[in-house]
Amino acid sequence: MPDIKTKSKTPHYRVDSLQSKSNEVIELTPAVKFVIEAWNDWDNFWSDKMNKFEEYYQRWKNKPPRRDEDWQSQFQKRLTWQAVATLVARFHSILFPISAPIEAEATETQDEGYRIIAKSIVAHWFKLGKITKEFLSGMRSAGIYGSGLFEDDWFVKTGNVAEKIEKQIPDFRAMVDGQGNKVLDEQGNIRSEQIGTRTILAEEKKKKVIEDRYRLRKTSIFSWRIHPYKKDDDDDYPVIKQEFITYNDLILMEKRAQEYGISKFDNMDKLKEDRFKIDEKSYTRIQKDSDFKDKNNPRIELLTYWGYYSENEDDEKKPMCIGVANRKYELWNKENPYWHQKSPLTHIVWTEDEKESYYGIGLAEIGGDAEDRVNTNIN
Repeated sequence: MPDIKTKSKTPHYRVDSLQSKSNEVIELTPAVKFVIEAWNDWDNFWSDKMNKFEEYYQRWKNKPPRRDEDWQSQFQKRLTWQAVATLVARFHSILFPISAPIEAEATETQDEGYRIIAKSIVAHWFKLGKITKEFLSGMRSAGIYGSGLFEDDWFVKTGNVAEKIEKQIPDFRAMVDGQGNKVLDEQGNIRSEQIGTRTILAEEKKKKVIEDRYRLRKTSIFSWRIHPYKKDDDDDYPVIKQEFITYNDLILMEKRAQEYGISKFDNMDKLKEDRFKIDEKSYTRIQKDSDFKDKNNPRIELLTYWGYYSENEDDEKKPMCIGVANRKYELWNKENPYWHQKSPLTHIVWTEDEKESYYGIGLAEIGGDAEDRVNTNIN
């Protein structure tokens, strides 16, 4: 088994108590220390792999090689781009030839309608969840890096829905005298009297759940660090996701979490006033257009740990979800909310490595030598 401690590297962040600008010492909770140490260990272990992924991205994006001689052609043959674009399009059309990639057979004449309904339902949810689009993005990522990562969850959306409801309203009729003539008031208007109630249909908007479905989204391969022993999505080894968001984004996350019945995040008041220098290298790996900086709404680093954890060694470890902001504030520390008790991370590979590995082999690695030869020795 690999030794995750072999790569000694000074962590970018401290893992002990931190001191703010106001000389206030911030004591890190055991969970925060655990998550930070795990991230640093795994980030150090996978540093070479992440550097390779960055090279594959540059190759796919068309970063020209260095020309040693002026007479060499400056034209770049983008073989990796061509291979990824061609093969991903072909494989995707094979996997998703129709809107609903299922087939149903009607054994009886009366079953034909149910067959059509079943396919229509699957096609509807595939379209609503953008499953084919997300899978296409994941296949492209697998073609470049060898692995395409996805994040799945259960999506619930509420909204105002107009409904027709029956209402009882007063029923008025004109007053008449003994001869049948309408009775007028002093201003000459016809007087009326209530004789009962009547039923009408009225439109009323109510807040209801309008989407309640499974959701799959492609996620960046640079955002996740997996335990070095992890080989499969179904094993129990933990993972950590790194995100760079703003305080306003975090407020929206908290609001959505409360809709799912999760309590408010902790330390939000402290985090609002906190100013933290994020790791620019990690940030630029995840986001391309990352030069803009909003002074009134600065970036926050969020680490989300998915895996077994217990603060006391004697206690039974449970599948947990722990959120850490800016390497010092514990936002939440709760049991895994999913029924399957796994992390939301899942993945596909372009070509499996014959040796056990979570990551696969992609086109940028397979055809790298050929592309280098074409653009240096021959071109």
